[in-house]
Amino acid sequence: MMVGRSRLGIAIVLVGLISFVASSHARDDMAEAEEVARSYMTALFNGDVETAAKLTHTKTLDELRKKYLKDLDKAKADGRERQFLKETGVEADARELQAMSPYELYVAIMKGSRKMGGEQGKAAQGAEVTVERSKQIGKDQISVSLKAVISTGKGPVTKTGGLLLSKDGSAWRVMAGEKKSPPVRQKPANKGTGRVE
Repeated sequence: MMVGRSRLGIAIVLVGLISFVASSHARDDMAEAEEVARSYMTALFNGDVETAAKLTHTKTLDELRKKYLKDLDKAKADGRERQFLKETGVEADARELQAMSPYELYVAIMKGSRKMGGEQGKAAQGAEVTVERSKQIGKDQISVSLKAVISTGKGPVTKTGGLLLSKDGSAWRVMAGEKKSPPVRQKPANKGTGRVE
């Protein structure tokens, strides 16, 4: 009987240890993903598109390249190549763009976009980006909600949004597109009770 209890005790200790290790690993993943998301948004706000590109998932970079070049080919077929390049702010011709790696094309597109944003891009520099919350989605994806406080001449402006991160090899990287959080709306207080419903 003592042998049975000691085995049960060992089994309970092992299950507890495995749970502790798994929980610790999940917290480490969450912290790493949150730091990547914060660094990515900080880089974008500060015009550091090279860092943002490095923090973008390779699948996303590949998809962006394919879509951009497809849109460029369509514009070229319609006789609007110059207009398309002007609208996207990219300063390269079609041959140069075709030869670019997904990373290089992302950088060119983001620099063009930032240049076209003008004063808005400059105003966003120095934004303070913080993580509001994060959530594990499946085994290899984490959704991170962020808040950015941007100083303007009229006072601080707060922007909220979210990013989806996924494992790219062993590192967390930002996936396609920013996930925007819906605005938080509060119902007016109930006149009878004064409580918010």
